[in-house]
Amino acid sequence: GPSAAAPFAGAVGGVLGLLGTFVALCAIAFGTSFFAGRQLDVVADTVHTSFARSFFVGLFAQPLLLPAHGAMVVGLALTIVGVIVIPVAIVAFFAALAAALLGGYLAVARVVGEMYARRRGNGAYTAGWTTYRYLVYGLVGLLAIWAPGVLLRSVPVAGDILLVTALVFTWAMATTGFGATILSKAGGGWKVGGQARNPELSNEYLWTSSVPARQTEARRGT
Repeated sequence: GPSAAAPFAGAVGGVLGLLGTFVALCAIAFGTSFFAGRQLDVVADTVHTSFARSFFVGLFAQPLLLPAHGAMVVGLALTIVGVIVIPVAIVAFFAALAAALLGGYLAVARVVGEMYARRRGNGAYTAGWTTYRYLVYGLVGLLAIWAPGVLLRSVPVAGDILLVTALVFTWAMATTGFGATILSKAGGGWKVGGQARNPELSNEYLWTSSVPARQTEARRGT
């Protein structure tokens, strides 16, 4: 009857919603890796090297978002020109916040996907399509925790526990990515104008010529 088909319909709707979220995130990840690949790599490297630090930075930064927003509005309201740009500043503030959260979450997904690929022995990290493949692997791993809760959400107690667990896990990953975005200055943490490192030469390039070198005029002392 309808009462028996309701849990099945709810599970199908939840699976379709989860699949739609995955497709949307993959599309955003493709655009991010294409237009801001270097910044994403910097944030992902911060997540990989300072995971715990990134989590606590993101955790402590979240309560400061509302005061920072209020201070921005009050500061703009003190000037005539600022009053005019307050709506634009509010939209820009929330857009930057959403970009930081979503970009940080994608950076965590890239790290997870890279760890999975390395464990399977697919080689080291390279740029290009391999980066997007890592993002897809990571998104599958991060969203897979929602599958049990979506499928069993009709179960009174177990479904609620699984959904809350998935929500807390997703919040923790997003918080870590947000903290890594702050630590890396949104992926622009490299020193501007710094000297580039010379690449290390492998052994096949470190050969010596069999022809003896001629003594130059400078070495003769002339």
